[in-house]
Amino acid sequence: MKLYLLTIFLLLSITVISQTQNSTERYRITQFKENGKNVSKEYKGKEQYLMFFENEKNEFCFAIGSQITKEKSYGVIHLNDSKKNIQTKDNCTAEIMNFRWKYRNNYDSVCGYAANTFTKIFTEPVVSFHCIMATQDLVVYEYSGFMEKPSEYFNETELAKR
Repeated sequence: MKLYLLTIFLLLSITVISQTQNSTERYRITQFKENGKNVSKEYKGKEQYLMFFENEKNEFCFAIGSQITKEKSYGVIHLNDSKKNIQTKDNCTAEIMNFRWKYRNNYDSVCGYAANTFTKIFTEPVVSFHCIMATQDLVVYEYSGFMEKPSEYFNETELAKR
């Protein structure tokens, strides 16, 4: 019975992720904290973003980067669990996704792993987000901001090739 329930949960999780994979989603970072310290001012003007996309191998990927400096960290994610349609205290709907991310930095070739909790909050007229990331080096990053419209960002395959 437990195996049956686990199988159903995994299928539902894959369905939620596949709905997200159908299109690239990019999020503009407006607030950035490192180990609890607000460092948003240091990144102002760099047009920082988070992005979910599918690579050429049809793997679900995640990236953090700067539109201005072209620095980024990118790589494949492995879903731990996903929950959809969580009601927030102000009656908005939220989607929470927990995943492990294997990343590579294009600016220093460092590779590593990070555990992430990504919350997408559906409000009118924008979709906002909050992401908490814990790296293997025990650094905790917090990002928040809003989802960009697809016409506002570049092609995800271009990102994967850089």
